[in-house]
Amino acid sequence: MRLARRFATAGLLLATLRLHASVYYVTVAGLGGEPDYEQRFTETAKDLDRTFHASTGAHVYTLTGAQATKAKLSATLAEIAREAKLERPGRGVIAATKNGTEKNATVFARYWAEALGDPTADVDKSDSISAMEALTYADRKTAAFYESQKRLATEHAVFEDTGKGEGVKVSAAEGRQGAFLGSLTVVRIGAAQAAMNDPAKRELMAKKEELEQKIDALKYQKAAMEPGEYKQQLTAALLELAKVQAQLDQ
Repeated sequence: MRLARRFATAGLLLATLRLHASVYYVTVAGLGGEPDYEQRFTETAKDLDRTFHASTGAHVYTLTGAQATKAKLSATLAEIAREAKLERPGRGVIAATKNGTEKNATVFARYWAEALGDPTADVDKSDSISAMEALTYADRKTAAFYESQKRLATEHAVFEDTGKGEGVKVSAAEGRQGAFLGSLTVVRIGAAQAAMNDPAKRELMAKKEELEQKIDALKYQKAAMEPGEYKQQLTAALLELAKVQAQLDQ
């Protein structure tokens, strides 16, 4: 496995695993406790299932109801793990609530799923929606929901993607916080999705994403690098990215 990334939302567990040129999505709808919530979680999982199946070349696993068990999830992940060796693991966690005291039913997962089908969530106009973009969209929509209902918010989404601390709100992110989730493409849209429909361009898309991640990492490391070295590496990466983009545009 070239890269393993996973994150969670309330009521749902979503793992996104990229094995070489292939992408695997695993969605699990958790127990609702009551029929109404059980149905809500299941419908959200099915919405995600439809979105992920629209991504050509993706392998999609969705576990709901009686299938959403620890044993079934372990078996599914083991099946995926057999297909490639793990390398350079990374993890990002997204939660609909900031701690265990926020126990009421949440609406965050609904807006997370909505984000993946709404082009406006693609803030940087890259023809893809990252985990951070989906989080920001869902966080904003969740806040608007409580405001429209004139209710005190009983959920506050947080994330952690540095492996060094507690979860933070989107509005409180600083430094490298959010960079990892920002580099994780959850779905592609527009021209990027069209490129993934072309087998000849899938590898180019993967290379483009790697270069974009490298450029983002260099920008964050700028302060700790020699000016000349930073400029050399950044220029080389930008030139390579331009070449790849030119090939994709052909």
